Amino acid sequence: MQILGDIQLRRVKIKLYELEDYRWCPKILRVFLSKYLGYLQKKMEIYDPIVPKIVHLLKTTSSNTIIDMCSGSFGEHIYQKLSEIDDSIIVKLTDKFPEPDIIEHINRSNSKLSYESKPLDAMNMPRSLKGLRTMFTAFHHFPPFKARKILQDAVDSNQPIAIFEMSELNMKGFVATLFSPFITMALVRKFAREFKLGWKAYVFTWILPAFQAIVLWDGLVSALRTYSVHQMRKLVDSINGSNYYWEIQRISKSMPVIYLAGYSKNYIRNYPENACRFCGRELSELEAILCNRCKPLFTKKISLVKDSNKEINLRK
Repeated sequence: MQILGDIQLRRVKIKLYELEDYRWCPKILRVFLSKYLGYLQKKMEIYDPIVPKIVHLLKTTSSNTIIDMCSGSFGEHIYQKLSEIDDSIIVKLTDKFPEPDIIEHINRSNSKLSYESKPLDAMNMPRSLKGLRTMFTAFHHFPPFKARKILQDAVDSNQPIAIFEMSELNMKGFVATLFSPFITMALVRKFAREFKLGWKAYVFTWILPAFQAIVLWDGLVSALRTYSVHQMRKLVDSINGSNYYWEIQRISKSMPVIYLAGYSKNYIRNYPENACRFCGRELSELEAILCNRCKPLFTKKISLVKDSNKEINLRK
């Protein structure tokens, strides 16, 4: 049972909103939730399986720059993983409501990882920011008409875009979300130290269980609002732009990740048979499909490429 604006399942209409979507939601709860999600994504390596996909999109579109939208406090971990593969990659984080403390921390830590200080709307990004547009765990916040604007703006700007979501409506995710308040209580000391919340972490956990409430409620609502693969296909069907390829897939590892990627057909490369499927380097006689530089990404948990003919599902 899921309703996303004008996308409907089982003819039942419900409208639910996450607490952080409301203006009255205290800033400390927004900051905690953003850092909490970043912490889980990093510790559970949720988005690690899609790092090669991002590198592949950068190589395909001849770019070394990522423009991340709705970044919040998350971005450093993905940048670290990307830099392990290619240290020339530049990541620019953006947000409609950027936090000054996070901006200051990011901008002084690494020259190739920066945070835009100006508020930027994902539905109307500046044309001066060129590169692969990405969005992690935020697309479900937008109803269909706004989600289309995000995709359409990328097409109109002739910029590649990749959307990644880690929440999904299934029993495994539902049970995990129900246990999230207990995880919050068990790790309150670590959160107080790593998130620099001090005594506030204990007050909003043990005295007023506000942290548990926002983690539980927003987690459940996120699962209900996340676009499925089928719903994402319906979104791209409504985008004006016949010159774009769209790829939509679900990767199931520690947690399922649904991604949508689109880029101009002008970027398409026809790699020869003896080229690495991700970076395009010429393969030696001892290498198959992937070069030795890309192969370590797949030896741990990642096995995205099983068949070169089934690797991607492109829709003209």
